[in-house]
Amino acid sequence: MIQDMEMKVNVPRWTVQARQAAGAELLASASAGVSSLRGVAVEQRTGPCDLSKALAATIFSAVLLAAVALAVCVAKLS
Repeated sequence: MIQDMEMKVNVPRWTVQARQAAGAELLASASAGVSSLRGVAVEQRTGPCDLSKALAATIFSAVLLAAVALAVCVAKLS
């Protein structure tokens, strides 16, 4: 993209001076994003953990135990 710009405009890259500090537009957009989120209501979790994560962990553990049990059965058969 820079090469395309240099080809279209006959201005060497080292002759251009920055008007603001590097990354200033990122900081400005980040602070605007935070201030726009202040009006959003945040739900409070009353339990010790998220139920969907607990369910996923339970299912994963059950599948893992089944895999270990099948591995033991296959090891005994051979």
